[in-house]
Amino acid sequence: MIKAAKNVDQIYAFLEYLQTPEASAAVAEGSGYNPVVTGADALLSEAAKKNFQEAYPGDALKNLWHRPPEPSWFGELRTQYADKLKSA
Repeated sequence: MIKAAKNVDQIYAFLEYLQTPEASAAVAEGSGYNPVVTGADALLSEAAKKNFQEAYPGDALKNLWHRPPEPSWFGELRTQYADKLKSA
């Protein structure tokens, strides 16, 4: 989206807007999915708040990891494969 854009500043502004609690709450309300931005759950309708709280009870959000820690050798190996792929 950004590579061929003529209005890069506006694209970055839009992407930054999407990361606000207000935008995340609006997307969640419209899609039925849970919001992904911290604080957006407070802006949801009562029904959506209830669903969010049932999906993530107590301190469940603190226990989420976007992915597990990886050993240092894995990052090095991934970089080697990526370099091979780019040069192919």
